[in-house]
Amino acid sequence: MFGMGVSAYFFGHPMVSVTILIATAISVLLGVLLWTNRHRIDPYPALQILIGILGACTLLIFLLFDVADIPFAYKFGERQSAEAGFSYYWCLFIFPVILLQFHMIERGGKK
Repeated sequence: MFGMGVSAYFFGHPMVSVTILIATAISVLLGVLLWTNRHRIDPYPALQILIGILGACTLLIFLLFDVADIPFAYKFGERQSAEAGFSYYWCLFIFPVILLQFHMIERGGKK
């Protein structure tokens, strides 16, 4: 996430960059908070909280890049077409899959 904030700055969008860096800081601080309270929080719910926040921050970053019209990728020195731009949203489906996996592991361990 940090790299996307830096790239937004270099593409001339400082407010998008600041928003992305704040989202990165929030997710890092949440991870530190969960780690320091690991004796009070069960592992799988803590992981689910952290992964949920990371997924929300990633969605926010993708939306900011779309709204600000910042390119995600260049192909042979040219910007990719707008039709190819929505393909990166598919990678967001990994977050619910991981959350479901942790839920199943936790539910299986309580039996």
